[in-house]
Amino acid sequence: MSRLHTMRHAGFGLIELMISMVLGLLVLGAAIAVFQSNQRTFNANEGQNRIQEGARAAYEMMSRDIRAAGGTACSKLARPDEEHAYTADETNLLTAPISGSGTEFTVLSGDDASYQVTGATTSSVTLAQPSPLPPGWKLSDGFKAGDKLLLCNATLMYVVAISGGGVNDSTRTLTFSPATPEPIYDPANAPAASVSAARFRVARWYLDGGSLYTSRNGVAQAVVPGVTALNVSYRQNNQAAYGTAPSWTDVVAVRVNLTLRGQKTTGGDVEVDGSNFITRNTSNITGIRSRPL
Repeated sequence: MSRLHTMRHAGFGLIELMISMVLGLLVLGAAIAVFQSNQRTFNANEGQNRIQEGARAAYEMMSRDIRAAGGTACSKLARPDEEHAYTADETNLLTAPISGSGTEFTVLSGDDASYQVTGATTSSVTLAQPSPLPPGWKLSDGFKAGDKLLLCNATLMYVVAISGGGVNDSTRTLTFSPATPEPIYDPANAPAASVSAARFRVARWYLDGGSLYTSRNGVAQAVVPGVTALNVSYRQNNQAAYGTAPSWTDVVAVRVNLTLRGQKTTGGDVEVDGSNFITRNTSNITGIRSRPL
């Protein structure tokens, strides 16, 4: 008679399985904790980087406007003719090119891009083409009806408005009102290189809905998101302290303080722990180029 051999199958017992599950959960928990810590570190670094980028971009653009306050492409001695009644824009450009409050400010200046005037009447100017000439360039690419225009030479300066239908691409002529007492350019009295035309720029900086905005000639644009505070103060000539209600004719420098909250690339605030957000307070001081410090 043959002997039957039974095969024993080895396996884990219940206690062994429970110990394995506990150890697995411990390892998984540690891995999740490490992942969450790395994610918080990544978000914090991303938030700080975006704060630095936002602050750098904001201060660069604001400083460019502040430095240019009251500036034109012509002499600082240029003034409207004595026979001409100063407009509000001309008066403000000469006496108060920067104004505002503790939470916003507005800067007046000529646009960075100016054009040489080659011909003029009391109600129109003819402009030279830019050099080098961009492909397909047209005068209407830079000017439109209703734009305010800054005209100046070595001694005269006017702010006028381009008339409806006042942009002529074929002749490169701008028609404006009100008329000036005399043409801004007279070839018998001054070389064409000393006479220019540029858009009159009104740049306002302010906060809206948690973002820093700039409005240029009435067109608003968000510049930096996640800005929770904008504080502006001004220094007058021969004074050391900054204030929020100076004599605008004497302002020589502007201090801007921004409080920025970290933002993710995909949008939303960077939250470090609960309601603790990454925030940074930054400050920048800019002098007005046309006025001595």
